[in-house]
Amino acid sequence: MNKKRLIGFVAPLLLVIAIADSIKSEPTINANEMALEALKLLSGNGVEYKSIGKSSEHYRDTVGGREVAISYRADGSIENKIIVDQSGKRVTSIGYDEEGKAEAFTWTLPNDIAEENKILLQESLLKDFKDQLTSENWEKAKDPNVIKVTKDKTVTYVHIHEKNTIPIKKETFNISNDKENLISSEEYMLKSTADSEFKIDVPVKEIVAP
Repeated sequence: MNKKRLIGFVAPLLLVIAIADSIKSEPTINANEMALEALKLLSGNGVEYKSIGKSSEHYRDTVGGREVAISYRADGSIENKIIVDQSGKRVTSIGYDEEGKAEAFTWTLPNDIAEENKILLQESLLKDFKDQLTSENWEKAKDPNVIKVTKDKTVTYVHIHEKNTIPIKKETFNISNDKENLISSEEYMLKSTADSEFKIDVPVKEIVAP
């Protein structure tokens, strides 16, 4: 083998070794660090969103002091929509029958209850989930975008969005006979706005607070 051919063979080999070393030295983020990063991104500005299975959706605007809770029937149709606004002072309830016909009522709450609502609306809708992200000892699941924690006979998975690491789903399973059976499922999101969810497009009747 001549000198030129030897140099041509060694150079690519050195390049491969250099790349391998750089990969080895790249820090690996652990599951608890993933949880903290998710917490940081969920703590940004915006309207908080939470869904519980297919039964309900919740929107909370902690800056604007308002919230929407939507309940669904088993077939996916809306059963009821509750809007709390004016920093907790006004409540609007919209009920839907099985044919989709709506009936809406609105009322003003007494000052003491309104003050309690005002404080509540300033708290994060996702507080319990945020606390869980910091209090549990998470580990990585098989999917690189999922972290999990196992307790007693339950296992909880948090699915992290692969592009921006915002946690988008939490699922809790009961473990029985080496099988995982779904107990609950929640999804989370930060929205820049949710004005359409606060919109009331049906006639509303003013009543005295129930």
